[in-house]
Amino acid sequence: MPTKTPKKRTAEIVPKKSTKRHAAVVKKVAPTTLITGGTGFLGSHLVRQLVQSGAKDIRVMATSIP
Repeated sequence: MPTKTPKKRTAEIVPKKSTKRHAAVVKKVAPTTLITGGTGFLGSHLVRQLVQSGAKDIRVMATSIP
């Protein structure tokens, strides 16, 4: 009995046709990054790397400030 190869599922982005009454609006939302222990050695280096890589919304939590 031959086995069937599963089909690959792919997504395709199709632009929405806009009309005068209803225009298509797409808003990209940047992800928020939460770092716990961000004032410690590893956390501070992680924050620095994220900023250098272009992260926009970074939240840092710390239990104590050095």
